[in-house]
Amino acid sequence: HQEISLSNYQSLYDNESNRPFLTSFGQIEQRSPVARIGGILSVRGEFWGAARNSDLNAKGRDIMRANAGVRYQQVWDLAVGTQLAFEHESRLDHFVINQDDAYDTHNTANTHSSALTLRWPLIGRSKTGAHFVEPIYQIASVYRPKDITVPVEESTHSEFDQGNLLALSRFPAPDRVESAQSRALGVNYNYRGMTGYELGLSLGKIESETQPSGFSLTSGLARAKSDLLFATQMETPFGLNFYARTLLATTGKAGKSEVISKFNFKKYSVDGRYSFLPADDVEQRTEDIAEWTLNQSYQMGDNWHLSNSLR
Repeated sequence: HQEISLSNYQSLYDNESNRPFLTSFGQIEQRSPVARIGGILSVRGEFWGAARNSDLNAKGRDIMRANAGVRYQQVWDLAVGTQLAFEHESRLDHFVINQDDAYDTHNTANTHSSALTLRWPLIGRSKTGAHFVEPIYQIASVYRPKDITVPVEESTHSEFDQGNLLALSRFPAPDRVESAQSRALGVNYNYRGMTGYELGLSLGKIESETQPSGFSLTSGLARAKSDLLFATQMETPFGLNFYARTLLATTGKAGKSEVISKFNFKKYSVDGRYSFLPADDVEQRTEDIAEWTLNQSYQMGDNWHLSNSLR
């Protein structure tokens, strides 16, 4: 895998001179199987940089990072259908910061992350369809021998979702690191009916040995015991689909939530969505935000398409 990008930004506002006008990103990754012991070995190199127009201290901060890492992954099939997965990553991070006296110009750190994940997939069949249940349990540890202080340019927002329940880091970039031991618990359930109905359900929760830092209160990850992740989906043979996801606090109160409903029937389609974001000063929301959207479309012919949107 190889990727490289260069982006230029021109703001329409006069008071945004502290935003980068130029960002660059590059990544190269090579994966190969390990012959004798099995598993997959991945080697990755990455760089990212941001430049600002201003020459003032802090306001005109320029930053570049370079990262190199090695990751090993292995999966074993055990008794009664259980699976044990091992994952380890060692990464070297180097940051170069200019025009900001609050940070050292050069910052280098190495991070070592390991995880063991146990899965027990179970399948049951009946006259109406098939049921799939998969309990998941993971223990993970992240160790950084030397802490460094760098500005947070990329990991400004982090959220707890299905994609990072078992991740070694739930920050989107290496400018922040989770350096602690943690446990993740989850369960997936899927039903596939003979008549075309499908139902999915996922639950997940994370417990850390220490209080996490760097997460906002509404991310679901700010406490030693995370919020409960709840996600569900339903698909029907007549074109009606339903998706929902929310974070539930220990008090039972719903946090960030999203509900999507779609219906497609021949030439007509409708899409309804609801999203809720609680107030969060870190994410620059002084009050709760709820939004409803409704989109409809109708294919009138080969050359005519009628649509409307309501928000």
